[in-house]
Amino acid sequence: MVYSTCSMNPIENEAVVAEVLRRCGESVKLVDVSSELPQLIRRPGLKRWKVCAVVST
Repeated sequence: MVYSTCSMNPIENEAVVAEVLRRCGESVKLVDVSSELPQLIRRPGLKRWKVCAVVST
């Protein structure tokens, strides 16, 4: 499976991938395919992110 977004929000990117890896355990793995698509511009993903709580008044 390939997962790609154009969002800058880690909740829509890294968090989705992290949750799939967590739920699926050994049945899925993260694979570096940079050598398969060298012309694709990529950036390293975040390892941590903050989730801001919405406080309603």
